[in-house]
Amino acid sequence: WNKYTFSDGQFKGLALGLGVNYQGSALGSQDAINSTIINPGVFLVDALVAYDTILFGHWSKFSINVNNLLNKHYTNNDIGIGTPLTWQVAATVRF
Repeated sequence: WNKYTFSDGQFKGLALGLGVNYQGSALGSQDAINSTIINPGVFLVDALVAYDTILFGHWSKFSINVNNLLNKHYTNNDIGIGTPLTWQVAATVRF
């Protein structure tokens, strides 16, 4: 993961992040000796856009996190089907 936050100029407070994870290929069964199914490896991309500002005199942060940005269909070797593209939107205000 890497994140860049603009510290001055017209984009001050804006943060952009990007992360890449790799899950290697693995046998598709708990019974590895008898398994003939191999789950292929997959690269997963996550992203972040956030903005810090002062809103009505209070520090505020708004963010959007996206997991599995490319919506890869994959098998998670631990629990089954991998998580599809998901979004998380958050707002934080400190009083």
